[in-house]
Amino acid sequence: LLRPGGLVEFGPRHQVLPSGQLPLAQLLFERFCTVVHRRELAAAYEAAGGTATEEALKAAVFRLGQRLAEVGLVLRTIRGKGYLLEARQGCRASATLA
Repeated sequence: LLRPGGLVEFGPRHQVLPSGQLPLAQLLFERFCTVVHRRELAAAYEAAGGTATEEALKAAVFRLGQRLAEVGLVLRTIRGKGYLLEARQGCRASATLA
């Protein structure tokens, strides 16, 4: 769950995200267990004031993935498409943990 102020709660764990990561996180949480295309993430990143070069977007997603891993979430790269946010145990287990 992504709460106002960037608080991520998943099971018993929680983590506060920096404001620069919130637009990406919001889009990924809205589409939990569904692929979010790179172009959609790039648009969200640019709308928040970032420059969505390929390298900048990869770096932002990498940093977000590190933070989300601390609460038991995994941000997977889907080659040629985008990214998928899921529980460490997979999407089927996510429904019982959230």
